[in-house]
Amino acid sequence: MGRCAPWLAQGLSSFEFQKSPDGTGTCLRGAMAMQHKRIAPVLGILSSIALWIAIAASIGEFRRFLPWPWEVAGHLWRMLASVECWTDIALTAARTIVAFGMGIILGVPLGMLLGLTPRCYDVAQVPVDFIRSVPVTALFPVAMLFLGVGDAAKLACVTTGCALILLVYSAGAVRNLPDIYNLVAQTLRLNRWQAFWKITVPASLPEIANGLRVAASISLILVVVLEMFIGSTRGLGLRLYDDQQLFRIHDMYATLFLIGALGYFANVGLAILQERLLHWAGK
Repeated sequence: MGRCAPWLAQGLSSFEFQKSPDGTGTCLRGAMAMQHKRIAPVLGILSSIALWIAIAASIGEFRRFLPWPWEVAGHLWRMLASVECWTDIALTAARTIVAFGMGIILGVPLGMLLGLTPRCYDVAQVPVDFIRSVPVTALFPVAMLFLGVGDAAKLACVTTGCALILLVYSAGAVRNLPDIYNLVAQTLRLNRWQAFWKITVPASLPEIANGLRVAASISLILVVVLEMFIGSTRGLGLRLYDDQQLFRIHDMYATLFLIGALGYFANVGLAILQERLLHWAGK
């Protein structure tokens, strides 16, 4: 390590390298691995832009339906300068966060309860699988009967979809725990409540965290779809639909970028949170 530049010292400690017989190859391999980790995302973005340009240049008369990336970037910049755009972003994000939070409150505890009680799980399995097979958007007419056309019906539908995903992940996380955890609880002479909080919950959290990331993405998708077609006055989904209907192609792609960015940063945020809170998982 002493042979490496000082700015590499901290980064190298997080990698595992195969040392050469004389130990001289470790520093070089570590530096190359760090550079690859930094450059790979940039290469991915540049490759995507290059592919976009190549497709736009090769589709002939359909080119008017796929503008150049820099044209979309210009429209996106102008959109972000308007208050209406930020209002749409805030409304879509708020609907997603509220539905996601309600889905966690409903889905995770119920899923863990089913995972802990095999008989209840067997009884609930068929109804849950059946409801999961129904597209959430198909439930909106039912929600409208009870809640009317508005955010309440949208939130009910998105919450249902999110809760079902988390229920399945949570139940599976508890049911699939290795038997060694039960032996540990017996060895420590823990009662059921102590075993649940000290062993079952920590051991199940990594799988539940994976379910949270999936549910967050699905929640955003459902919110955007419902905003597009059902009783919305503002939101990114409605903005996207209006752009397409009014043939504002550049604005349509800019709105698509905003929706993608919202989902991407939500996923990255949850991944960082998972890594920091569950850093012990898999070790």
